[in-house]
Amino acid sequence: MRTKKGFTLIELIIVIAIMGILVGVLIPSWGYFVQRSRTRTQNNKAKTIFNAAQSVVTDLNFSERKYLAVYNDSSSTSEEKDLALKHLYSTIPGVDAENEWYYYWNGVTGYRCDADGNKLDADNAGYTSAQFALLAIDAWDEKIGKSIRKIVDDDMVYKFYVKDYIVQSVVSARYANDSFLGSYPTTLDKIDELGKIKASDIRKDKAQGAKMQYFDLDTSDVT
Repeated sequence: MRTKKGFTLIELIIVIAIMGILVGVLIPSWGYFVQRSRTRTQNNKAKTIFNAAQSVVTDLNFSERKYLAVYNDSSSTSEEKDLALKHLYSTIPGVDAENEWYYYWNGVTGYRCDADGNKLDADNAGYTSAQFALLAIDAWDEKIGKSIRKIVDDDMVYKFYVKDYIVQSVVSARYANDSFLGSYPTTLDKIDELGKIKASDIRKDKAQGAKMQYFDLDTSDVT
């Protein structure tokens, strides 16, 4: 009775070749699956942040109304105007052309920033040093961060864009240099589908440097 001693060299080569082909097919597919899974998870988190941010921005709107009225009132004294500035965060009448601003959470702390994600100061805000020192920047930075932290209780990073007290868009990621960006209301998948800009190019900016107008409901920037 003959017994099989094992694989021949040719059989072994064939098996190795087949395994190589399978690995070549499966690894890219697995990478694509992981990317989509992580991105979809972050999309869901971005939506949650969007809703939480809108809630606190609505509170900011109600808080600022009366102080904006005082600041705009021609009969207000300079002392009254300075007092009003101490309660303002989103705009200084006559200085900001539009009520438009950005907020970035770096995983530890949050701050109002410019479009590129740089922390706001008198220079990049377009305010005088005296005006900027009076603003309630620090107080509202902390309040916004705490409010969203109640909803998203991990150390992820995110950035959102607000115009006229309405949150326009959010991007989020697990950490600062993560390329798996989530976004809301327009996702990277949708931007890729529209075809003008590649999602891979957008990911290079990470969350902090993300161009937030790409992710709002107006898709004219990406079509």
